[in-house]
Amino acid sequence: MSLAHGRPAVSTDRFATAILLEDSGNNLSYGDVEEIESDLITIKYTPKMNSAQMYASGIAVESYVAKSGGTLDVTVVGLTAAEEKSYFGATLLTNHNNLLVENKDDYVPDRMVIWSTIRSNGHINLYKVMKAKFTSQGEEASTSDDSGVKFNGTSLQAEYKALINSGDIMFSEKDVDPTTEAGAALIAQWFATALGGLVITGSVDDDSTAPVVTATGGENQIALSWPAITDATKYSVKRYDSGTLTVLTNDLNTTTYTDTGLTAGTAYTYLVQAYVDSVWSSSASSHLVTATTESA
Repeated sequence: MSLAHGRPAVSTDRFATAILLEDSGNNLSYGDVEEIESDLITIKYTPKMNSAQMYASGIAVESYVAKSGGTLDVTVVGLTAAEEKSYFGATLLTNHNNLLVENKDDYVPDRMVIWSTIRSNGHINLYKVMKAKFTSQGEEASTSDDSGVKFNGTSLQAEYKALINSGDIMFSEKDVDPTTEAGAALIAQWFATALGGLVITGSVDDDSTAPVVTATGGENQIALSWPAITDATKYSVKRYDSGTLTVLTNDLNTTTYTDTGLTAGTAYTYLVQAYVDSVWSSSASSHLVTATTESA
């Protein structure tokens, strides 16, 4: 059985996407963030939930509900032909007055979808859907701004789902105060790169499921260590570089790891994730840690 709970469409403050370049067990990589400049964008996201029961000898013994992705409904006023080309894989003929050509061989890429909304108190809600594919569009969709002025725009719809790499579906930060230094920095990070704002350099809060990692530079190597996490059966170590997470190991049963064969005098950044209750989750992920190898 599938359950869907929609949220009302709201006007966004900012809206952007980044093409998903690789999503595998070993690597997660996105392209540059591309922000759409529009006077009015509305968005509605509708999560989908799968529910079922487990049976033993014909008797229901356990019920569960699991998230399985959802849909995004977006209306954009003033979507350009170049943006439509990017979103729907069409061909743009610039030497023919920007003629947009759609055909059966068009490839629609998966994307991260990034947006923000403004709360009544002036604070910001931030959202990132990790993997979405825009599937259809409708021209001249009517929408209106807060004052009731009507506009004609383009309706976009996307199906979103979990990443193969981590199982993550969506991240959000609510009630961010843009007038504070920390709030302004988070908003800037959120839209600067695809993974910006999701893993933040610094000390981890007191959370027993998040590894607190120490990184030490050596001769052509970086040594990582962290205290054991309760109920963790294994760990994943990933190297982070310019918006790309590369898996170094996904089956580590100790709390130390040494990354070898590195370049002398170079900084490297890492993320460690614990496998708890048969799940890789963001709540069991460390913050980014950086160390520099010894100079030659």
